[in-house]
Amino acid sequence: MTCVLCLLSQGEDDLLHHSALHTHLLCLWLVESKGSCSRWVSSSLSVSSTGSFLVEVTQTSYEAEENNNVTLGWRFSPRTDGSLNSINIFCEKLTHVRTFVLLHLFDGVEVPKSQDERFAGRVQWDKDALREGLVRLQVSRLRTDDSGVYLCDVLTGDGAASRRCNLNVTDQDPHITSPGQLQILLHIFSFLIKMHWTLLF
Repeated sequence: MTCVLCLLSQGEDDLLHHSALHTHLLCLWLVESKGSCSRWVSSSLSVSSTGSFLVEVTQTSYEAEENNNVTLGWRFSPRTDGSLNSINIFCEKLTHVRTFVLLHLFDGVEVPKSQDERFAGRVQWDKDALREGLVRLQVSRLRTDDSGVYLCDVLTGDGAASRRCNLNVTDQDPHITSPGQLQILLHIFSFLIKMHWTLLF
């Protein structure tokens, strides 16, 4: 029951953006991380009444090509002491079938086992930026199926909130030549020029 209260206290608008599975995962997160749900109930209720704790996206939508990188960003009110100890982050990709976790931080410490295998080795986060109230996630080697809605939950001693953004990954232009391919073409062109002059003389 307390976990449900934790989520409901974030506000009806944010709750509507969460799937039932996402709600279930967030409850599991609080339990498995050995956090106190009652602690978050208290802080979240105070935010709900004052509206002082906010999470905002740095961009509402992103466009990128496959095999490239993209940096997703969310801003929140940073801790005055710059400490990461009470900062909890849960960033994920939402789908109609399930959610895919990109990053899970509990009291400022990453929990690698929470990350979905499809993002393993492809996500980097900036600890210094986090101290300043910026969740910055760089997703590398993009795939077209990375397209979709990305949600970031932020819970601190000051409150809890979440926001989402959209990412659209398009097919790489087949006409674009990579540096390696260009080098090969230059060698072939140089060889043909030499052969041409050799035959002339």
